[in-house]
Amino acid sequence: MVAHGVGFVEAGEDFTRPTTQMGWYEQLRGWGLPVSPLHARAHGPKAIEELIAELGEKRHDLEHEIDGVVVKINDLDLQRSLGSTSRTPRWAAACKFRQKGPTRLLDIRVGWSRTGRVISRQRHGIRAGRGLDTSRATRNAGKSPARASSWRPRRPA
Repeated sequence: MVAHGVGFVEAGEDFTRPTTQMGWYEQLRGWGLPVSPLHARAHGPKAIEELIAELGEKRHDLEHEIDGVVVKINDLDLQRSLGSTSRTPRWAAACKFRQKGPTRLLDIRVGWSRTGRVISRQRHGIRAGRGLDTSRATRNAGKSPARASSWRPRRPA
């Protein structure tokens, strides 16, 4: 188990809440909770790209395998002001590493999104450093069933 964030904290009056993401990681570590040793701060796009590249080079030597890095805004007030979409926070971005080795297409399923777009869902087998990993990919094939290619699956009832 590794602590990646805080949901709710009930503390006494003398407790000062951290104002940064990194501050929370330090607080969690101070409480004796395991925190990833890979957390790092970077200032600016170039520094972030360098950190991602560095982790990408040593990712297969880590205790557990990782497929990417999550870049987060450190300032919690800025995180709150940026908010979230219906699915993800606007203050965090997942940066996936390129997979090395051959990729095998295992399956394609075609359906419709809730907005009427044709969606293809693909399942790939990627030969990674420690075995065969399976991942999913989604691609919008068109804006609506009427604009889809000549082959059309039946629309679900």
